[in-house]
Amino acid sequence: MKVVANMLVVIHGKGVYTVLHKEIDTPLVPVAGMEYEDSTFNNPVKIISVTCNFDDHYYYVTLPMNEFHNDDAAKAFVDMTELHGWTKP
Repeated sequence: MKVVANMLVVIHGKGVYTVLHKEIDTPLVPVAGMEYEDSTFNNPVKIISVTCNFDDHYYYVTLPMNEFHNDDAAKAFVDMTELHGWTKP
């Protein structure tokens, strides 16, 4: 089944900069509280929530937000994540 990982990129005091998605095909069933390991992160991150969409056959997984102090830092992070397969929806 497909897993769609989702994380917010936020600028402190300004709000959401963008949302990032990454699609993964896996036989594993994600559960909130599990750790998500990806080449993007130095350490695994905890899955915050999982939403099941059985009609479209995917799990929507929410990961912790990434907060930055300015647009340049947020953009640098987004650019880096794109090298690891993350996209803007």
